[in-house]
Amino acid sequence: MPVFALVVARGRPNKLTLTKSTGDSQLKFGNGVLNAVGVDIATLAKFLSEGQTGRPVVDMTGLKEKYDFHLEWTPDTSQNSLPADSGANQQQADAGGISIFTALQQQLGLKLDARTDAADRLVVVRAELPSAN
Repeated sequence: MPVFALVVARGRPNKLTLTKSTGDSQLKFGNGVLNAVGVDIATLAKFLSEGQTGRPVVDMTGLKEKYDFHLEWTPDTSQNSLPADSGANQQQADAGGISIFTALQQQLGLKLDARTDAADRLVVVRAELPSAN
């Protein structure tokens, strides 16, 4: 199925800061702003999969450490309906803003590559209303 591979752009993620936090991971999100403290890249990929890109995101960075980062972009209201060959749509955002794709590359040194890969999905084959007892 169509997925995005989260990879390191241009050789290394020079814009990620290793965390100095010894506490629990914190991920705060609101209207195109993401603040993370002590978050691993697998968690970022999961966040991106949940409504930010319109596809599952698979972490292929090879980065295992935890990082602190700040990410800002302009939310795209059509992002959940990207077509399978969405390469042309990846750089677009609402009304001249910055897309999540561009923000990841410029602000974190990471990149989303469109690929076809295996991904987990839940398929509901049949659903019924409960019977009256």
